[in-house]
Amino acid sequence: GWQLGTAEYSLLVRIPAILCDAVLAYVVYRIGKKRMAPGSSMLISLLVLFSPALIATSSSWGQIDSVFILAAVGSLYLLQKDQKVYAAMLLMATFMIKPQALIIAPVFAIVYLADIFTKGKTKRALWDTLLSLVGMAGVYLLLAVPMMPEGSSFLYVFERMAETMGQYAYGSVNAFNLMALFGGNFANMENGFLFGTYGSFGAAFIALAILAAAVLYFKKKDKGNIFLLSAFVVISVFVLGHEMHERYILPGIVFLLIAAMQKDSRKLTFLGMLLSILAFLNIQIVLLYGADAIDTLVVIILPAMP
Repeated sequence: GWQLGTAEYSLLVRIPAILCDAVLAYVVYRIGKKRMAPGSSMLISLLVLFSPALIATSSSWGQIDSVFILAAVGSLYLLQKDQKVYAAMLLMATFMIKPQALIIAPVFAIVYLADIFTKGKTKRALWDTLLSLVGMAGVYLLLAVPMMPEGSSFLYVFERMAETMGQYAYGSVNAFNLMALFGGNFANMENGFLFGTYGSFGAAFIALAILAAAVLYFKKKDKGNIFLLSAFVVISVFVLGHEMHERYILPGIVFLLIAAMQKDSRKLTFLGMLLSILAFLNIQIVLLYGADAIDTLVVIILPAMP
């Protein structure tokens, strides 16, 4: 039967994520078809559909990252099409699915600010910003109110999310990244690292990544680069930031493959494939051998570094 612990139950809880993997691949194909030959966009969509990292996450592990990634792709696509209000509303829904959506919020901020400071766009951009905030509040109320216990505060969902995220206050949470490389895997983020802490360095690196993204976008202010910009932000934050889980790079890989289609770039395609393989290895090592395997790899890698 469909009882907890049975094979049927295990399949049931994985079906939504597996279906989202398939829908995500189709969405990627549709986006790419507008810029590339159908055969080329089909190839990229198949790279998404058969990504070992996504398969391991959805089918093997039963995580819902593909649900969140699908919604994130939708919100960024709407932003790219300059449908800011709808993009912001979908971003809020994405955040409600998984707080990890906060990782693409800087991209929205950069695009909104760029339009506000562009001559001839300021008035409309300010109006779009106001409507976006109202729309996001509406989505929050629609999705959050049914979950709020009686007498809870308006920010109840955010408070619960912050409480949950606070349980993972480590330099790294099984991620193949800089913090783990220097002994931060499951080390308290307040522990000393160089002349600061894992948390202070992680926050500084995240700020630098966002600043670099802003500088790059403001040079051309081209919304055609939104997926590439998002990939840059997500991957940079994953590699350099603190409190990163092994799966946090997955949306960046999908964004990168979409950017590869839109730019018709083989280099970006190969980079996306390489990162997908590395993400798969990261996930599988954690699933098979646990957190201790990360520390063992560090012991092996650090002495080999020049």
